[in-house]
Amino acid sequence: DLRIDKDTLPTTGVLHASVQLTNSGLRAGAEVVQLYVGCPGEAVERPLKELKDFKRVLLNPGETQTVSFDLPAARLAYYDEDHAAWAVEGGVYAVYIGGSAAEADLLSAKFRITGL
Repeated sequence: DLRIDKDTLPTTGVLHASVQLTNSGLRAGAEVVQLYVGCPGEAVERPLKELKDFKRVLLNPGETQTVSFDLPAARLAYYDEDHAAWAVEGGVYAVYIGGSAAEADLLSAKFRITGL
């Protein structure tokens, strides 16, 4: 149940993403929830899924908790093609949330960076 608060984001904006996490086990436990971002087709080659944030969550058996992340567009910046300045490229990005980038069933949603 991944939710993002907007479909378009200005280069100065902040994306809010949240997910419900439930401990379906019989014992208390911890999970590290990880947030990744990818942008296919960028001018500069970058990882398909780039780790941007993570949170360690402790849950009792049967407990459900909302895990939230705030992702400023500025955290998507990289050195431009000329390596002269930091830039946030416009276009469609994907946000992924899960326990590991290697998971095949990562939750995902898309948003667009605008206002360049």
